[in-house]
Amino acid sequence: FWTAAVLLVSGTFVLSSSPENLQSSRYLVGALYAVIALVPLLAEHRPRLRGAIAAGAIVYCLGGTIAMARGTATENPNRFPDANIAAQVAALAKRDGLTRGYAGYWDAATITWAAHLRVHVYPVYTCPPGLCEFDLHTIASWYSPHAGQRTFLLTDSIQPFLGEPPATLGAPIARYPIGQVTMYVYSYDIASRIAPPQP
Repeated sequence: FWTAAVLLVSGTFVLSSSPENLQSSRYLVGALYAVIALVPLLAEHRPRLRGAIAAGAIVYCLGGTIAMARGTATENPNRFPDANIAAQVAALAKRDGLTRGYAGYWDAATITWAAHLRVHVYPVYTCPPGLCEFDLHTIASWYSPHAGQRTFLLTDSIQPFLGEPPATLGAPIARYPIGQVTMYVYSYDIASRIAPPQP
């Protein structure tokens, strides 16, 4: 199973149009898990390789430690919203009694996790009707409207998918600039005006 996983994931990746840049390596995570599962089996059935496997594990861990010490693992060359922005969004949401909002793909998960789930931000993008549900890594319940609940929209001057709030949402009741992000608060659940993903 794990050997097939390595071969199929790697082969599909190489033969597809996915390998464009270093960020494309995220599609190979399944192959990494498969290799991790295979290494103990290899060590068990091939005792002579145990030293090489241990050395490889040490080099791998050392590489990760060096990358963290140099800051390579924490660099932000694409300028995603940082923990400071996420904390400000969470604080404003708490003050205004908000728990849910929407943002572009690259902002939604980043802010949700960096805010330690104190606020939930779900991905959307601008489309002809106004706003559409994102079509990748989503759950249908994120876009189910809740009557009587206010929500917010985050736009980002740097990241794609959502640079300005669409006119179809109407006028916000509040607007908060937070660095590269602007938080628009609406008096209703804007999920009621979010369309399904467009083909």
